[in-house]
Amino acid sequence: MVADSLFYYHGGSYYQPSPRGYVVVSSPPGAVISALPEGCNPVLINGITYFVYGNTYYHQVPNGFEVVVDPTQYQQPTVVAGRVVVTSQALNVRTGPSPQNTIINTVHSGDILEIIGNSPGWYYIKLTNKTFGWIMAKYTTPLLQPANG
Repeated sequence: MVADSLFYYHGGSYYQPSPRGYVVVSSPPGAVISALPEGCNPVLINGITYFVYGNTYYHQVPNGFEVVVDPTQYQQPTVVAGRVVVTSQALNVRTGPSPQNTIINTVHSGDILEIIGNSPGWYYIKLTNKTFGWIMAKYTTPLLQPANG
């Protein structure tokens, strides 16, 4: 089940029941499979490892591999310099700049994060453990540099 819809999976294809049997459908983001299809290839995008089979991208999660929205469709991050402070109690760090992307970490109020790039409404950040991810910009505030002189 993904978003209250029933899907079946076999050999890299997804199916849904129809009045005449089953019909092949697009890979549903959020679906989790226990093993990758044979012939799946790893690819590194924005510092994150994905696995690609056909036009489907997977990201490893604790219980298998989750179908994610094609991470190559995101605007490449614009390089920006600076740091931000997290202003929300907890802020999810995701694999891409969308709430539909997998949560890979959580940061907390007062945490200072280094900005590596951005996409509209999102920052691509480097965490203290040297991993990377995306956070929503509206839950941060710029860390101002002290004045010189």
